[in-house]
Amino acid sequence: KIAAGPAISIILLAITAWVGITSINGQQAALKQVINIEYQRAIELSGIVSGFRNLNGRVYRTLSFVAAEDAEMDMTESFADITTDLGKIHTQLEAFAELYTGEDKQSLLKNAEKLAEYGETLEVVQEMIELDFASGVALLKPFEANSAKLISSLNKQVEVQIAAALAQYETANEESEFAQMLLISTSLAALLISVAVVAYIAIRITQSIDSIAETTLELANGNTDVQLAPLEREDELGHIVSALTIFRNSLMENKRMHADQA
Repeated sequence: KIAAGPAISIILLAITAWVGITSINGQQAALKQVINIEYQRAIELSGIVSGFRNLNGRVYRTLSFVAAEDAEMDMTESFADITTDLGKIHTQLEAFAELYTGEDKQSLLKNAEKLAEYGETLEVVQEMIELDFASGVALLKPFEANSAKLISSLNKQVEVQIAAALAQYETANEESEFAQMLLISTSLAALLISVAVVAYIAIRITQSIDSIAETTLELANGNTDVQLAPLEREDELGHIVSALTIFRNSLMENKRMHADQA
């Protein structure tokens, strides 16, 4: 019984440790989801948007040099590089869309289609500028409007991704607070149960020892009428009770012999 208290405490401590480890693992998984997936995707998509924005700026810079009749500017080569880079951005966006399902994926694929349309329109603009610069420049206004819409659409997708990351963070934060409360509750419960069990065992053992001590004093004073039945037990204290029973029977036998002799 004395060993039962520490044993129960160890078991409760193990349960508390398991709850703590489980909570920590859950928080680590949530943080990995936020940092390695959600925010990483937001950064990747922002990079795609930034790349397209720079590419769009290169188009107008090329046209500016052409308008200024810069001898070092080769419009055909410059537009070829822009088209190649646009193809890379289009491939990146399609690959990025495969990370999603449902409406998010469809929205990203639509933006990828718009990138392809941007490339086709860019070829038309280039051809018109080569034929007649003024006519080609006239196409820039709707071309710029479409570019702005595409950039706005991609930026909204970035905002959606950031919102998803923030939502995941809030979920992780709520789970962390719940895990903290659970760990505190489990620790307090383990402490209270351990104290209660140890106190109960200590009180029971103390009461038994006190009863045995009182019985021993009664027998020492010659009172053989003391009741030992309630003290019968099978633990270590039971051996003392058995010895007292033998001692009481001996006293009773001695009294009987004295009475017979008298």
